[in-house]
Amino acid sequence: MRGLAILAAGALGSLVAGGFAMAADTKHKIEELSWLTGGWQTADAVERWTDEHWTAPAGGVMLGMSRTVKAGALAEFEYLRIVQKGDELLYIAHPGGRAPGTEFKMTSLTEGAAGYHRVVFENPDHDFPKRILYVRRADGTLVATVDAGQDSKAVTYEYRRMASGASKP
Repeated sequence: MRGLAILAAGALGSLVAGGFAMAADTKHKIEELSWLTGGWQTADAVERWTDEHWTAPAGGVMLGMSRTVKAGALAEFEYLRIVQKGDELLYIAHPGGRAPGTEFKMTSLTEGAAGYHRVVFENPDHDFPKRILYVRRADGTLVATVDAGQDSKAVTYEYRRMASGASKP
C-alpha cells in the first residue's frame, strides 16, 4: 500500500498544466547544442559580411566569437559563451569585448526531423536584444536572429558552414 501511495504522489507531482506528465529528464545539457559547433559565415558580400565561430562543448562551456567586416575594416565584434550552470544553459554576450557580459537564459530547445534544431535564449530585462534565436535548418544552414521579443523588429543573419581554413566569404 505504501508503494502505491508513493507511486500516486509521484504521478501527481509530475502533472503540469493541461494534465500531461513531464518527463523527469527535461533538464538540458550543453552537449545538446553541439550542432552550433564550427565556423559559420554570411553569404558572399563585397561590402559587408559576418562570421561566427563556436567551439565544441567541453567542461560545461562553449566559446564563441562573431565579427562583422564592412568595406574591409572591422565594424563590430563579440565574444560569446554558452555555459551550463546547474540545470540552466546561459548565453553570455560580450559585444565589443565589454565586461561583464549580458546573460540570456535558454527558454526553449527544439529538435526536429532531418537535422532541424532551434534554441531560444531570453533576457526580458535587457534593452536590445531581449531574445537570441538560433535555427539549424535541415539543409545545414544556420539562422541567428536577435529581436526585442516575439513579433518585434528583428535582425537576422543567415549563415552557411565556412570552408575549412577560410577567413572570409
